[in-house]
Amino acid sequence: MAKHTLGETTEWVAGNLRKEAKVSKVEVLSEQVLLVSRDKYDPYIAGIISATCVDVASVSPLVISDSGIEIIVNIPKESYWSGEAIRLAHEKNIATGCYGDLFRVIDVQDVRAFEPKETAFIERGLRQHARITGFKRVFDRVYCISRRGLP
Repeated sequence: MAKHTLGETTEWVAGNLRKEAKVSKVEVLSEQVLLVSRDKYDPYIAGIISATCVDVASVSPLVISDSGIEIIVNIPKESYWSGEAIRLAHEKNIATGCYGDLFRVIDVQDVRAFEPKETAFIERGLRQHARITGFKRVFDRVYCISRRGLP
């Protein structure tokens, strides 16, 4: 399998977004940043990453940039996010997700508030459970859970 540069990956994503019926325009602002204009809502700015493991070093340049990024997405299907990278993005009011989420937010007015349905479901259940006192994401699909009266 050929390895693509980040710029090539971003161009590929832009091309796919341009095919969406609800998208009126996609501009490549930089090697990792897209401006997506939608028919129904205001445009949103997306940061693009292509990593097997998204860590703090992967998201830091996008988080500290002055691009106004609202969501950071990682393109490879077989990949994962570290809890630290997710927390860093969320601290800066930036949503995180995968390639498919980039298309899901086309229909979301507040892109920064986007959360994948699976994550929302799991975390809502953890918050509501009487024996759980807290939880922390170790990775995007791995949690460390503190339980009342249990190890």
